[in-house]
Amino acid sequence: MSIKRLLQALLIGLIIFSVSGCTTPVEPAEFTEPAEFTEPAEFEVSSLTVTPSEVVAGESVTVMVDIENVGGLEGTYTATLTVDKKVVDTKDITLDAGATEQVSFTSSLESAGTHTIELGGLTATATALKPAEFEVSSPVVTPTLVLPGQEATVQANITNVGEAKGSLTTTLRVNGVEMDTRSVTLVGGATDKASFTVIRDLTGTYDISVDGRRTTLTVAEVETYKNEQYHYSISYPTDWTLDEETPESVWMGKVGIAGIVVSVDILTAAASLDDFYAISIEDYESGWSDFQLVSRQDVMENEEVVAIEVTAEATLGGTP
Repeated sequence: MSIKRLLQALLIGLIIFSVSGCTTPVEPAEFTEPAEFTEPAEFEVSSLTVTPSEVVAGESVTVMVDIENVGGLEGTYTATLTVDKKVVDTKDITLDAGATEQVSFTSSLESAGTHTIELGGLTATATALKPAEFEVSSPVVTPTLVLPGQEATVQANITNVGEAKGSLTTTLRVNGVEMDTRSVTLVGGATDKASFTVIRDLTGTYDISVDGRRTTLTVAEVETYKNEQYHYSISYPTDWTLDEETPESVWMGKVGIAGIVVSVDILTAAASLDDFYAISIEDYESGWSDFQLVSRQDVMENEEVVAIEVTAEATLGGTP
């Protein structure tokens, strides 16, 4: 036997010996499934809304977002609300895997202007308007000189210098005593008038104020002129000058202050009152500065117009 075959025979014998000499059977290895990997919690933020988008400074807005856990495990998300890059509130939201929750915040916008709101990487804007604020001008009295019992109109301009709509109640006082009120509602930047009527029977100078803005009204002492020919009378301040040129034309007034002219025109039966009225008004408008027709009233007799009473205001030669 060659040496090579002898070595092969020994190797086989060793293998057989090893196997036959093994007294404990070897169990086959069990197969184990590989461990499954689970994604951690992960959050997505969407649908940022701010309501209302416009408020008055000092009022609050509501900020809402949807938060979804798109991961595989439960987790907690910290929602941080910032206004103009300043943190104003936080909330911790715990969500199961796949769950979604709507989260809301309330925040006050204290200063006027446009504010940037950020939550979870999303941004929106909201506007805070400057609150309504009113300015009242000095009142204007028309006319500034009246006779006892005659009406005077008091008007003051009211402007809302804020941005938000608002209301103001203005108060008229005469000699410090509250007499009347007016309510005015204005949007931001708008102007309106508060108008009052004042009537005083006693002569004197009265202090007129609207919300603290002041002026005066004078009620003059009067004398009465009677026109016997045309059967009318008229009262005028005692310090005015009376000029009765003819019964048809009477003037009373004070140079540089005011005056009253009473003219009576008598037409023939064939003349047209309307034609004469139109011509007269045209003449007055061309000859008097700032001519303004105040009233016209037809005088009726037996269902016919027999006269026209006209009241007008004008400036003659720069003198009212």
